[in-house]
Amino acid sequence: MSAVAPKSYEWVLESSGTNQGVVFYVTSNSGYFFQLQIVYSSINSWSPSAQIIVRIYGLDGFKYCATKNVSGSALKISQDKVSVSLEGCNINKTATGYTFVYKNDEVDIDLVFNGQEGFQVGPGEFQLKKDKQGGWIRSHFLPRLETSGKAVIKGKQIDPQGPCSVVYAHQNQPQNIARWNFATVHSQDVSVLIYQFETPKDPSYTLQRQVQAAVVRGGKLLAILTSNQTAYKDSAVDSFSGYKIPNSISHELTGQTLDGKPVSVKLDFTLQNLADKVDILGELPFLLRKIIQALFTKPFAYQWFSEVQGQLTVDGQTQAFSAKYFQEIVLMEELE
Repeated sequence: MSAVAPKSYEWVLESSGTNQGVVFYVTSNSGYFFQLQIVYSSINSWSPSAQIIVRIYGLDGFKYCATKNVSGSALKISQDKVSVSLEGCNINKTATGYTFVYKNDEVDIDLVFNGQEGFQVGPGEFQLKKDKQGGWIRSHFLPRLETSGKAVIKGKQIDPQGPCSVVYAHQNQPQNIARWNFATVHSQDVSVLIYQFETPKDPSYTLQRQVQAAVVRGGKLLAILTSNQTAYKDSAVDSFSGYKIPNSISHELTGQTLDGKPVSVKLDFTLQNLADKVDILGELPFLLRKIIQALFTKPFAYQWFSEVQGQLTVDGQTQAFSAKYFQEIVLMEELE
């Protein structure tokens, strides 16, 4: 683990072959989940694009999803390169966290996030192949911030107060990832963030699987973990995507706390509350969609939002906790 250098928060806007974005994952105390995201893509190097993505799910069945695609030239970067604005959406980095504002005919979102600074695993960059030209991923995380503000969605007022996880990701040749496995778990006292990806079953990839996870307890970062035994259980082919989709997932994270004590986290997600399944190509601009069709087989995302029982064990002492969880699997190639 290492602290995130200030420069790592900067928007780079590579001229070719990359995606860069920041995502806010809010788990409100009122039972709603927010995914708020801005992404810049230069995979189509002669015409880069930018996206605003808003997904909101409720334990009561509420669902709102909207994606706005515009030219990459519409993305405006602050002088210090750490804040951005795009078509009525503004993300500003502050001394204590962030603000996120997005207003249009359907939504009025005005949020403030406060909390600890971010972390990264090692140098924060991982090469997928021996040669850096084979692709790389840079990422860093803020596992738990606290959210305040307001959110009005098509006239419905939602209290957004609660914990938030933030993920920065910058990918070169994102087509070289076969599967993403992402989860946020938040209780009143414990938070767990899991960020995991796998490359295709091809010997040219020197990195087959990368796990980056964080555990927060009592508002303080407890551990950074890079070992996760993930089990996809009772998988069956879903006709929507043609992929095998599990009915449950278990995670067992192990490692040491920041002060050197053994720690483990056990989570068993019964995936009974599917919030959404997304044909990713269907949400992209035409030219980018055609390029990705030539690079990927068929990228799909599955998202669940529900409740879970977990166990956190530190130095032999086990703490059971109840939490709300968001689980996302993004599939670009079958690995099962």
